[in-house]
Formats: sequence, structure tokens, C-alpha cells
Amino acid sequence: MMNKEWVGLKNFKLLFENELFLSALRNTGIFCGIAIPLGMAIALLLVLVLKKQRRGRILLILLLIPLIVPSGTVIAFWKYLFERNGFLDGFLQLFGKNMFDIENSRWAILIIILMYLWKNISFSIVLFWSGINWIPQIYHEQCQLDGATGRQEFQYITWILLKPTTLVVLLMSIVNSFKVFKESEEVTNG
Repeated sequence: MMNKEWVGLKNFKLLFENELFLSALRNTGIFCGIAIPLGMAIALLLVLVLKKQRRGRILLILLLIPLIVPSGTVIAFWKYLFERNGFLDGFLQLFGKNMFDIENSRWAILIIILMYLWKNISFSIVLFWSGINWIPQIYHEQCQLDGATGRQEFQYITWILLKPTTLVVLLMSIVNSFKVFKESEEVTNG
């Protein structure tokens, strides 16, 4: 028979005394603190640049390729790139270097951030692109007639009207950031 003794917050106390949990919490915080803002900034910057380019839609399609690539293919690619005797290991051996243990190195977090950015920036680009296209062109035209600089137009028109889209991108980025740990585990465990 099971003991039904009330433990209150004892389990949480034990959890926050666990070094493995604290390490995972710290690593997740570092990852999310770097990857999410960086991914959002890169996606918005790419959209702003592509919007002004004549062939921006063609480049946009190329940037969306990671969005349509199945997760299994992404896992195989990253595994081939970073595993022992993989592409990076072979490249390093050309210079007489040995492959370091990625899983136990300080570079592991950067590799996970790269995986996240490569796979998830495409989704943020789609959201920002549609958000920017939603802004009525008349606002931009009026800004230009009033002599506003590009920075002022972005600050007072684009950024303000893009805030709801930015919130959606932020929420989706947070959700997708937790999926990357599952994918990185599949890469390391094969």
C-alpha cells in the first residue's frame, strides 16, 4: 500500500538541490537567451533586406528550404557534419587536428544554437514577411513624404505595427526552442 503523506514543497526543494537539474536549467537559459533573440533579429533583418531587393522573393524561397526539410533529414545532416569520422572530423584531420568530443565540450551549446537557427529562422521569416506585408503601404509613403529617414520609418511605423507579429514570433520561437533539444538528442544518440 502506498504512503499518502503530504510532502508540501519538499520535492521542489530536492529538485533545486540537484546539480544535474541546475545544470540543465542553466544550459536551457543560456540557449534560449542567445538563440531566440538572435533568431528573431536575423529573421527580421533578412525580411527587411529582402523586401527592398528586386529579387527578394526568389531569395526568400531559398531561405525557406529548411522549413520544408523533414526533421529526419536535418538530423542526418547534422549528424554527418559533427559525428566522429564525419565531415568536420575529416576537415580537421587535413590540418593534423583530431576531432574533439563535441558532446562534452563548450562548443556543444553553439552547435545546438546553429541547429536551431538553421531550422527555425525560416518560420520566423514567413511570419515577419506576412506581418510586414500586412502594414498598409500608405503609412510608408506618408513617412517618406514627410522626410523621415529609413530608421525613423522603421521605428515609428514598421516596428510599432509589427509588434503583434513579433509577439507571435517570440511565442513560436520559445516553443520551437524546446524542440531543438529533442532533435539534438536524436543527433547524438543516432
